[in-house]
Amino acid sequence: MREKLISRGIVVLVIAIFITIGLSSCSNQLTGTYISEKNDKHYIELKADGIFFVQESTGTRHGNYEIEGNVITLKFKDGVAARGKIEGKVLIDPDGDKWIRK
Repeated sequence: MREKLISRGIVVLVIAIFITIGLSSCSNQLTGTYISEKNDKHYIELKADGIFFVQESTGTRHGNYEIEGNVITLKFKDGVAARGKIEGKVLIDPDGDKWIRK
């Protein structure tokens, strides 16, 4: 009985490790700087720790981001959230504007 509990615990631990690695590698593939196709002075920077920075004409803002499938959600510190699509090395914002990864 004790051996079954230990082996179940090990299985759960291994599964948790694989899930963590899978999720982090997915976001790591998207980390980097994305430049606006409309204005090369504007950018979005995605950090591996889930933090982002956006530089636009209104200044720099930041917050946390989440990725689910091909959808990225930027959650700003002021409570505003913006969703975009991920297509390869391109982020497409809600207005349809493209941000291309350097």
